[in-house]
Order: sequence, then structure tokens, then C-alpha cells
Amino acid sequence: MVNKAPYPASLLGESWRLILHADQTGALIWNQIIHGYAATKSPMTEKKLTDPAEIIRRIKESEGERVSWKIQALHATFFIFAGNRHQLLNAIGSFEAPTNLPKLLTVENRPVLRTFQEEIARLLHNFLASAATLIDHTRILVRDLYEGKPFYQEYQSKSEEVFDKSELTGLIKGLRNWMLHKGLVPVVATLSNAGPDNALISSVVLDLGKLRSWDRWDVRAKAYLAPLHSNPELDEIVSSYADLVESFYTWLEKRMHEIHSSAFQELDDLQNQLRVVQAARAASE
Repeated sequence: MVNKAPYPASLLGESWRLILHADQTGALIWNQIIHGYAATKSPMTEKKLTDPAEIIRRIKESEGERVSWKIQALHATFFIFAGNRHQLLNAIGSFEAPTNLPKLLTVENRPVLRTFQEEIARLLHNFLASAATLIDHTRILVRDLYEGKPFYQEYQSKSEEVFDKSELTGLIKGLRNWMLHKGLVPVVATLSNAGPDNALISSVVLDLGKLRSWDRWDVRAKAYLAPLHSNPELDEIVSSYADLVESFYTWLEKRMHEIHSSAFQELDDLQNQLRVVQAARAASE
């Protein structure tokens, strides 16, 4: 089982680390990032407004509001991806826990093992599907906001660098295509005495022989599989790809905040004005 290193201490990295371990806080964290980030730098607008309806109108028509809603929609997609990753790795970890070996690998408990394998297949399907969904939703958002602008080329170059040239990304894409067009990915539960003092250990792996028998891998996936001499462990594949995704979206979040910093500052100021006006009216009633 892979021991996950702490996420980078960026705003987005920290939020996603918390989402993975405390999903219920995700929406709150994201809202704090979008509006709290601006609050640290928000200048006052040139003129204070006193009409709540006018402030609300300006909020609705502001660039900051429009962009923040799009980012929150993307966050929801990442939330799904992160949750699927978390559940899949938890299930693998449960199987690989030494205390569960008697429950899963004895003859009389074969139905339990079969149920576990089915659950891993379900969770892997969800992880692969959400990975593809996240890519598509990101592409739509970036095209909508930045097509024809300088950042669009920067995004495409970064995406090519991180994903298009990645052998691991090729494998993930191929596994999704396998799931869609061939059947369930060949996940195998193994038992060996490879532990300390020949202790029995269990692992969840992909069947390398079956993977190589398929002829629809792209060049990246073939390059990933070529040097392998044993069945690759599923948790290492999932964790490594999730790390790749997390680093990319940390970069994307940082760049979007840089590009729209003044718009977020304006939005935060309008929201502060609205709170002040509403509080004053409530106090006078």
C-alpha cells in the first residue's frame, strides 16, 4: 500500500487534501478560497453603494461572480474524482490489511473475496470515469474563459507537458477504454510470503499478461507496460495519477487567481458592502 505524502501547502492543494479526508467540508473550503483569497487583498471601490438591489445587480454582472461560479462547478467535478480516488484506495488498503487476510483468503470465505473483487471493479470504474470527466470539464471551462486569449496557449502547453506526454496518463486512458469497450479491467488479488520474515502479504494488482494481450493501447501506455516484470500494483497507479492531477490543478488554480485577481477583489468588496448595508438596515428596523 502506498503511503501518501502530504499535499503541497498551496491554497488549492490544502483544500483538496482536506476534501479527501473530510468530504463534508469541501464546499465550505472552496468558498473560502474563492472569496477569502480576494479578501486578503481587496481594495475599496471608488464609491460606496447604499442600495442593496444595485449592489446585487453589480455582483451578478461582475466578472468575479461569473468566474467564481465556473470554478466552483469545476471544483464539484474534482470533488467527485477525489472522492472516488479516496474510496478506491481505502478499499485496497482494507484488503491489504494483515488482520483481514483470514476473512478474505480462506476457502470458506470465497464469497467474501468475490464481493470484494466486485467492489474494487465498481470503484475502479468510477475512478476512471471521473478522471475522464474532469479532463473534459476542465477543457470546456478553459475554452469558455480563455479561448483567443494568451492564457489559452499557456494552458494547452502545460496540459501537453503534464498529461499528453505522460505514459501513466496513457495507461489511465487505456484502462478507461478497456472498461468501456472490452469489459472489466483484470484486477487480481494476490497472496505471497514476500513480507518480513516470509510473512504473508496480500496485494491488489493488474494482470500484466492480460494487459499486454490487448492491442488497443496507445504508444504511451505501451511504453508504461513494456519495462514491467511483474503485475503492477493498483494503488500505486491510482496514487501516482492522482498526484499528477493534483499538481496540475494546483497550478491552474494559481494561474486563474493571478489572471482574475482584480475581479475577485471587486467581487469581495461588493459582497462586503452588501453585508454592511444589510446589517445597517436590520439594525434600524
